[in-house]
Amino acid sequence: MGDSPDAEAGIGATPAPPICQLKMKTMDLQFVKDCVAELGLSPDGKEPDGTYWTALVVVSAMACGPDSHCLARFTQLPVEFVQANQLHLDP
Repeated sequence: MGDSPDAEAGIGATPAPPICQLKMKTMDLQFVKDCVAELGLSPDGKEPDGTYWTALVVVSAMACGPDSHCLARFTQLPVEFVQANQLHLDP
């Protein structure tokens, strides 16, 4: 009980550093790729794998929602690939 109510509420405490360093201006494909890279899924000069492309589709759903045709246009991936992953996006 030695702490003040302000200290218990976190008032005056040093704020935690931001987790994500990206600042969104517009949701474009490059921003999505940067988000996926920040998750540690960047192909780093290697051929991207299914995990990378799936993450790209899932993060892109923030801009497009679960519409597979919109996601295919946005990500520039085949609609068949997006539809195969749509199971993870539908509510």
